[in-house]
Amino acid sequence: MCLSIFRVLIFCKQGWVDLLLILGEAFGRQKKRVLEGCRWRIGVGTAVNIWFDNWIPGHNALVKEGYVDFGKLRALFNPRVVEDIQKIVLCDGNGAGRLIWGHERNRVFSVRSCYKFIMAQQTSHVAESSSSRVQSVVWKWKMSVPNKIKIFAWRACKDGLPTKEKFLGKHVPTDVRCNLCHAEPEGLYHALVQCVDVQKLWADYLPVLEREKFLNVFELAFHFCTAKQFETLSTFFVLAWGIWYRRNKFIHEQALISIHQVDDHVVPLLKCYKRAKRQSRQEVRDVYKWKPPDHDVLKLNVDGAVFEDMGKASIGAILRDSSCRVLMAARALEEAIAEPEHVELLAIVHGLQFCASMGIVKIQVESDCFLAIDALLQDNMDISKFGGLYYEIKQLSSCFGECMFRHVYREANEAAHYLAKYARNVDRINMW
Repeated sequence: MCLSIFRVLIFCKQGWVDLLLILGEAFGRQKKRVLEGCRWRIGVGTAVNIWFDNWIPGHNALVKEGYVDFGKLRALFNPRVVEDIQKIVLCDGNGAGRLIWGHERNRVFSVRSCYKFIMAQQTSHVAESSSSRVQSVVWKWKMSVPNKIKIFAWRACKDGLPTKEKFLGKHVPTDVRCNLCHAEPEGLYHALVQCVDVQKLWADYLPVLEREKFLNVFELAFHFCTAKQFETLSTFFVLAWGIWYRRNKFIHEQALISIHQVDDHVVPLLKCYKRAKRQSRQEVRDVYKWKPPDHDVLKLNVDGAVFEDMGKASIGAILRDSSCRVLMAARALEEAIAEPEHVELLAIVHGLQFCASMGIVKIQVESDCFLAIDALLQDNMDISKFGGLYYEIKQLSSCFGECMFRHVYREANEAAHYLAKYARNVDRINMW
């Protein structure tokens, strides 16, 4: 089976869209799987079947989501679907839509990503489950903790830590009982939260765990994320990391650490990390601050912001010369945006549009979005989901004698950042 899939993918790589359309019955199943990994980039809309094609961001084909006839038209236009349709980036000009590969950032088909996609489909019949939407919220957490604890938190949410229940599930002979309480099977949530040996610690720091009954670590993290209680989330994972370290110390070295020692170690660790981070942040600001351009160059800084509570986004742009004099500043409010890269590209487009009629010979565009700037320098995103925006930026660049793109850190882009941040009350565009 794996070799037959691989053979089809090699054929697809040599001219993947055309070959997919002519593959015969022998490759019917693999053809269907490969097509399920594709997305449509919308042009004038004539090439897309709205019922059977994947064209709405974050959704499968509408027939797969239960919209099978016009009697369900009202359900089709529920607010969530309408919001996602509004986020679609239209191609430039009057070009027809085209089929693009949905599992590479530049939307160029690759054997590796397609093979992984098909194998994942074989193990899970739901390629885009609703849980993926829920998990995407948790991955946006804003925890001020060391990276090793962030990695621990990610593994805990994915239930990827080696508990005894995990070993038993992989047919490893073991006594499944918890080594500390000897009463319950050692699942991850039991080891970190429910074991009587650690409940005193949670009663002191997070008594909410006694009132709220969560099923697993992911559900707990999702609860704190949706409530925007990121400090509480940081405290939980720091203490959980200490509890897990204590558990491993006992299992592998037969050394039992007091639960109060966990408290004495990890809480000062969190405080020291936050203090060091504040100091290093100030040092970064001093090093990576905005620098004036050369005397014959004008510098355009752009940035974008997303207001999730409003379902809108905004852009900010500011043009300065070598003497730090502001020649132009603007902020604008945009409709719903699907991804941060989208709003950052819109900021570059609008910034260049604002400057196009000013007779500028040399301009340097700075943004703190590395993905956008790197793609512009590599020039390999023409068929990507945002290919229309990349094409428009290249067209606008030709309005200047020389147009350079450069990535900078947020500290060097603060003026544009604040223009975008405070554009939430703008009617459409403010320009000075």
